Amino acid sequence: LGEAKASRVFSSNEKECIFMSEPNANAIKTPSRPATNVRTITSLAMLAAIAYVVMLLSKMLPQVSGFLQMDLKDTVICIGAFLFGPLSAAVISIVVAVVEMFTVSDTGPIGCIMNVLATCAFCCTAAFVYKKFHTRKGAVIGLALGTVCLTVVMLLWNYLITPIYMGMDREEIVVPMLIPVFLPFNLVKGGLNMALILLLYKPVKQFMEKRDAFYQQEHDSAAQDRAQAEEYKKDCEAKLQNLETELQQKRADAQQEIDQYRQAQRKEAQAQADQLVADAHAAAQREHDKLLAQSQQEIRDL
Repeated sequence: LGEAKASRVFSSNEKECIFMSEPNANAIKTPSRPATNVRTITSLAMLAAIAYVVMLLSKMLPQVSGFLQMDLKDTVICIGAFLFGPLSAAVISIVVAVVEMFTVSDTGPIGCIMNVLATCAFCCTAAFVYKKFHTRKGAVIGLALGTVCLTVVMLLWNYLITPIYMGMDREEIVVPMLIPVFLPFNLVKGGLNMALILLLYKPVKQFMEKRDAFYQQEHDSAAQDRAQAEEYKKDCEAKLQNLETELQQKRADAQQEIDQYRQAQRKEAQAQADQLVADAHAAAQREHDKLLAQSQQEIRDL
């Protein structure tokens, strides 16, 4: 009933600050990218898994009043909310609460709904404020407001639902526990999660940045390799085109030489034929003149 179940999803389009820095000083900006890309989905899945493990470990802590269980998974979820946004936290909260309901919880759908409400009240409120004010002060104010919202929501839940769910008398049992039990329990739980978030957010943020920088470097390297491959491909295509053009030019030159040679051969053959005909005409004319001269001489001799 005082459990806060949630999983916080990060919004990579958000700018984050380092909690230990001054307001607006040394703010770290992360490159924006689509919220549904593979890297973001992988990060959200990892956060959900870590939140589930933290929830299991939290069950080893002693209970308060026999049924109030301290739950530290909101620390993981809220860190995720600061990185990926309030809506992501709500989604992870639902996923973790549903998985818990079907695996280790004995509170059924009522407990699942309670976990989602508690986590969303804390994490979504803190992330919404931090989304507007990316400073240490904004983070502290957001977490403080988240603790207040968590406490108010859980007081109302315990007052309205606990008597129905656990079969307790509202006026005799539940109401006397609101101020001395439920109120301090949820304030302590919210305050503990707040302290852990302020302590862990900076190293987690740095780890995420290093991871993103590594993947970005790999992406840039792959893009550079692709660009070089494209450039090499274009260079090869240009060389092939030049070779094709050169081959076509050589074919044209060879064809021209062949045509010129054939034309020269035809002219030479024609000249030889004309010379043969001229020589034959000259020989025939000489023979004719010779025969004519002989005939005339024979006539004179007679």
